[in-house]
Amino acid sequence: MIQFILVAMFGAFVQEFSHWYEKRKELDNEMFTRLMKSKIYWVIVLAMILVSGIGTYLLFGQDIMGKNKAIFVIGAAFPLIFKKTVKIAANRDVELGDNLLEIYFQ
Repeated sequence: MIQFILVAMFGAFVQEFSHWYEKRKELDNEMFTRLMKSKIYWVIVLAMILVSGIGTYLLFGQDIMGKNKAIFVIGAAFPLIFKKTVKIAANRDVELGDNLLEIYFQ
């Protein structure tokens, strides 16, 4: 179980890392500067990685146990699916504001 969660968390971490790699040219932008310095934002990021590992296990644990490649991919997809679901549920355009949780889910 622990190995499963760790592999899924690693998938979520790689997805987050690739997101920041993609945004690397925008890091001088004011919003990204604020995010890089915000402890709350990084707590949200780490919490999402943890939730991705646990959520992947709860949803798919028995079905893909021992298949590390599938666990990794589903763990990486979990935060993306979760972000889109939250955005759809909010049913509005997210604007840059002081709410870092909203910024994360853009």
